[in-house]
Amino acid sequence: MMFSSVALSTAPSLAQSTAQPAAVAAGTSLDLNEYASRAITRLSLMDLRLHVPLQPLDFHIADALAEIAEQYMPGDPDLARLRVVFGDASGDRDALESALRRALKADPSDTAAQYRLITVRLGKVQLVEDRLKAFERFLGPDGAGLDRSIRSRLASDAAALLQERGDTAGFVDKIKLATSLDSTNKAAAFAALSYFDEHVDDPIARLDLIANLLYADIAEPKTHDELAHALASVGVFDGARRFSKIAQAIHDRAGLTQDANGFLAELANDWCIDGAAAVAQRLNLSLQTRREETTRLIAQLQEQLVPTNDIPKPEDVRLDARLDRVRLLAALTAGDAPTVETATLELKKSFESAALELDKMVVGGQLDAERLAEQRRALRLELISLLGVANVSTDSARADLDALASDPTNDAEDPAFLEAKGWMTLRGGSADDALRIFEPLAHDVSGASVGVATCFEVLGQREPAIAAYRGIVREFPITVEAAWSVGRLIDLTKAPELDPKLTSKARRFYDTLPVWLDAVAVDPAKFMSLTAEVTPLNAHNLERSQVHIRLSNTSNIPLAVGPGETIDSRSLVTPQLEIASEEVRTTSPEFLDLQHRLRLLPSQSIDITLWPDPGTTGWLIETNARDAARVRYRVIQGYLRGNQGEVVPGPMSLACGTRAMLRSPLAEAGLDASELAKRFADAPEPELPRLVVAARSQMFAVKNLQRSAESEAASKSAAVLPVESLLTPEQCALIAEAAAARYPKLSPVARAVVIASMPHSTQVYELKPLDDAIRAEADPTLLCLVLVSRVSDAADPVLIAAKTSGDPRLAHVAELLAERITLGKPAYAKLGPGFAGIISPPVTPPANPTGR
Repeated sequence: MMFSSVALSTAPSLAQSTAQPAAVAAGTSLDLNEYASRAITRLSLMDLRLHVPLQPLDFHIADALAEIAEQYMPGDPDLARLRVVFGDASGDRDALESALRRALKADPSDTAAQYRLITVRLGKVQLVEDRLKAFERFLGPDGAGLDRSIRSRLASDAAALLQERGDTAGFVDKIKLATSLDSTNKAAAFAALSYFDEHVDDPIARLDLIANLLYADIAEPKTHDELAHALASVGVFDGARRFSKIAQAIHDRAGLTQDANGFLAELANDWCIDGAAAVAQRLNLSLQTRREETTRLIAQLQEQLVPTNDIPKPEDVRLDARLDRVRLLAALTAGDAPTVETATLELKKSFESAALELDKMVVGGQLDAERLAEQRRALRLELISLLGVANVSTDSARADLDALASDPTNDAEDPAFLEAKGWMTLRGGSADDALRIFEPLAHDVSGASVGVATCFEVLGQREPAIAAYRGIVREFPITVEAAWSVGRLIDLTKAPELDPKLTSKARRFYDTLPVWLDAVAVDPAKFMSLTAEVTPLNAHNLERSQVHIRLSNTSNIPLAVGPGETIDSRSLVTPQLEIASEEVRTTSPEFLDLQHRLRLLPSQSIDITLWPDPGTTGWLIETNARDAARVRYRVIQGYLRGNQGEVVPGPMSLACGTRAMLRSPLAEAGLDASELAKRFADAPEPELPRLVVAARSQMFAVKNLQRSAESEAASKSAAVLPVESLLTPEQCALIAEAAAARYPKLSPVARAVVIASMPHSTQVYELKPLDDAIRAEADPTLLCLVLVSRVSDAADPVLIAAKTSGDPRLAHVAELLAERITLGKPAYAKLGPGFAGIISPPVTPPANPTGR
């Protein structure tokens, strides 16, 4: 039994007969208000999740029902949090503000809710001057009681407003305040770095600002990479390699393998640390290994008499042209003449092959003639410049450049053409003329910057050449051009340091960076912990379960909490449900945000207790009240959405699971139909939830008949249940009539339980008498539930009457529901028969509903 579409087994399994807890005695009552609140919340969520992609009106309807649920359970923290989500998603600022106030009442230490509430209120202040005055009050003595993390983010918001007004001094003042109040404020740290980059040229001070950004989010790979580049730019190459590796390790956790550019950067780092000869040797070995593998493959195929015509010959196997470029320049620096010669020849072959591939793309219709000409020209210019840098094969390169220059379509002002022209001019002996070509390009084109430095070197201008090479390392760190420049600097200065004025200062900064960053940044368990526990471990079918989640900062620095922050607050609670010892695969996860703090100090935790199954999972457990259930909950913190919209653990996420919770069956679910009907007629109201769930369980249950694979497949598209129902239509009608007769006599809270928990007549046709009684409801609050659960037609008299109601909430829900019906969106009232649309795809209602 896998709940693939409909089947609810009633035959006891071996596990049932030997290991399941006994049914709870009949007549045990529940808190009627608490259960009504739960049932209405479940209706709200199950209705909401029918309408993906969701629109604001769907959240408005959901929030209206959640508001009703909250009336029965004032101060419930789960509902307060849920209504924050609904208010935010609906775009209703007033609803969001009200929900945030209630969430804060439930948890006064929730700094994230405090900050959001303040920003919502400030957002209502229309005049900028008035808003700035309000910020000043929060940031001055009047706001001293606020947590520093809140004040820091308010200072960031004020800074952004001042920047929009052009108040630079005010912006700087507030950004300084924001960063001083809270080191985890990533937005403030980033704003400080961005402002610095635009206004100040001080590479050592810049390192401090990048470090601030790093501590604000130690798990952000971009910041590690930024620090690597900053360290390389001032000659701390081992530090650059360290942080580049950390950045890549974080990418690896996310499944993002190193691309070609990443490998080129790795080679550039290695060149600066291990020397050019080591890089050339590494690439030579890589090429040799690939050729040997090809040789072995061809031999194996020939032994098997398999044709090898489509496999390149070993001598035709080459490195990527970008790697051969590195190999050539590294070999030149190392004085490795044989590698220079072979790399030059193979580079030319690679460019020729690339040109042939372009021709094939034209034949295949992937390129037109104009784009072909552009890309072939770009390839020729790239090769000319490269040969010019290496000062090899310059005669053929010069001839090719002359041919391009004589082409009437040539753009003589194209930077790529000018760079190639500069190199050929330099290698032709005119360094002064080449310098005049290179200098206008040098700011944006790294190859032209190398050209400027080389011109100074050729002209014998040692100091300008040294300054130019240092400038290349500063402006284009962790590139082949920078590595080449480092080699030239070693030759020119005979000094180990890139820059005597900067490198030693940068080294002192680097030595202060803690060693634990390497481990912490790539293993979330090194800086946080996650635990979850379910209570109670043994409960009856209708008892509300709770999961206690603790998310802790185990590092020795403060860490930000929130979506996308170091401690990612986006979390998922996934049920693992077994009913009658068989796995149920139709459960739904619950999404939650654990951002109850803006940051966590070392050893500080977020502790939250939540209702883990307000949606389909809890509904399934209830609806299987005849059987015992076993449920575990798995919590995934920091989840992401995959390419297909699926939920996957993030690169810096943690997961944990609870122990199994055992839920005993309801004794009432075993009553025969006549006894259940009798109980509906005269049982005390506190017992009503048990009767409602027992009735639903029996009406949805089916006999465990043996079916062939063909009948199973055929049933998936059927409009009726493919197996015999446990109850006959007459038995269903008996229960329905008893419930309908009792309904008008019930208190409002008991009627709410019936409306929200009993199936409607599209799910079980015989319940039409009960639907008629429910649709005659006069209470405006309960009519909101009636509209969502039992109205699917814009012409329905109940809906039309509700739209003109004097009750604002009822009229609003009616208008929203009418709009949703007009849009053709699914309706909860159309679900059925049976489970259709809940745990199986929707179906077309049968022409003869009683023909079951």
